[in-house]
Amino acid sequence: MLTEKQFGKFTSEDFKALFLLLPQLDQERYELQAKIAEKPEAFAEKFLTTGFKWAHLYEVPFPTLLLGFLAVAGVDQAVAHAVRQESPIRAALDLPSVIQDMEWSGGAGGRFSPGDLLGYLHAVTGNLDCLLIYGCYLNDLIGKAREGDMDSLLDAIRIDPSAVAGPTGSFFVSISVVEGDKAFLRAVGQAMSGKTGRQASYLKKFRLLMQVLHEANELGRPTRELVELAFNVGAYARSPGAEKNVSELIRKAKKLKKNAISK
Repeated sequence: MLTEKQFGKFTSEDFKALFLLLPQLDQERYELQAKIAEKPEAFAEKFLTTGFKWAHLYEVPFPTLLLGFLAVAGVDQAVAHAVRQESPIRAALDLPSVIQDMEWSGGAGGRFSPGDLLGYLHAVTGNLDCLLIYGCYLNDLIGKAREGDMDSLLDAIRIDPSAVAGPTGSFFVSISVVEGDKAFLRAVGQAMSGKTGRQASYLKKFRLLMQVLHEANELGRPTRELVELAFNVGAYARSPGAEKNVSELIRKAKKLKKNAISK
């Protein structure tokens, strides 16, 4: 049965459990924004310290960023324990309740500030937003921008306007100012509105599935096997003609991941 088949360390049931984290992350973000809006003065006093920024974190591979965040959050040991479990995804689902009971005291070694914590948190959520919308991490878009692909830079800015303040973003904006490239500067301004166009939101689970398979070195499996997995775990609705659509999406995902910086 497909539910018993392993994809690296993952089963179909593990993927279904992973999808449950998506609405939970959205809820956590909403609650954080509500707390900040409720007491903006307290927020400013605690977090808005000199050097409070995170755009530079979009320049590093996501696995490196994630390891940094876990250390800053002080949960690196708890996550390392979860990863060693027979079902790491299910263990990860239990982490929020474990972390909620922990008192943050500067992260690993107690050397981080509240501003570090919030900055890393924003960088991680920005990368996850990018993955769910564009199918890749933000550092992949930034990497393409460094090679001269300005559309990728604009996409990065649409995900998080602060990306314009990172090393790559500020470099190209500075060039545009010197050259008087008003068209590009207008495009940057429009991108900062955060509109990501008509990216299909119903593909969020599918994009997450492709990334997890990619990171588990399982995306090279036969397309027909991955199509069935996508249907089985609810990453794409089974319907007449859907198999052809999913096959094409998988082909595109394989091409995209092959050229990606992050893994």
